[in-house]
Amino acid sequence: QGRYCMTGCCGSLRYMAPEVQDDDEEGIALYNEKVDVYSASMVVYFMATGHPPFHRQTAECAAATSIRGGRPTLAEIQNRYDKFFLELIRNTWIHSTRRRPTASQVVSDINAYRKSPGIVSRATRLLSPVRRSTM
Repeated sequence: QGRYCMTGCCGSLRYMAPEVQDDDEEGIALYNEKVDVYSASMVVYFMATGHPPFHRQTAECAAATSIRGGRPTLAEIQNRYDKFFLELIRNTWIHSTRRRPTASQVVSDINAYRKSPGIVSRATRLLSPVRRSTM
């Protein structure tokens, strides 16, 4: 579990993990690969809601909100998606890097969910080839 250091800010502030934005006393941000999990959660949020995270704020205010532990609201999509999906978003944008899952853990959770009894993936149904009659 290596840690990386970044001496300058690059990327989109709305999607950037708080630990990347939050420099130490020497102006260096320390982080690990879980920053990508956080960023992916923000992309998933955008896809689910149709608007960027913190869309009513400037990018700079969005960054400050994220550093303080604020996250976009899921209220508008709570009735559109199941509990697993909403919890997946919440878990992947969690502030604590110790509690935030790795990408492998996220994939494992999704695969376990897909194998749950009674679960039929909407994407699987939509992407299944159409069987045509040969008559």
